[in-house]
Amino acid sequence: MANNYIQQLPGTLNLEMVDDNDLVFSVDWNIDITGYQFDANIIPKNSDAEIPITVDVIDASTGKMNVVITAASLLDLQPDVHKWYMNWTTPAPESLLRTVLAGVLVLRTK
Repeated sequence: MANNYIQQLPGTLNLEMVDDNDLVFSVDWNIDITGYQFDANIIPKNSDAEIPITVDVIDASTGKMNVVITAASLLDLQPDVHKWYMNWTTPAPESLLRTVLAGVLVLRTK
């Protein structure tokens, strides 16, 4: 049996931060993301209630954005190893959903 298949997996980006700090990082997709919708969330280790992550498109035509996790959004999250992901949905009419980044979020205390 052939082992040929197509893979479409998110890029792995693991994050580590201190619980009373904000984390801001830039992503450069190097493509035009005009009309794309973004959804990013933290998946807490022991909860089904996802925590939203802010995605701020800086320049859609060149694919530049900032991703922001604020300390205030983490108040109910215990220091531990959690998961996170970012999805995009392409512009209509296709409106295709894809998980483009995912990884662990290590939350530490000072």
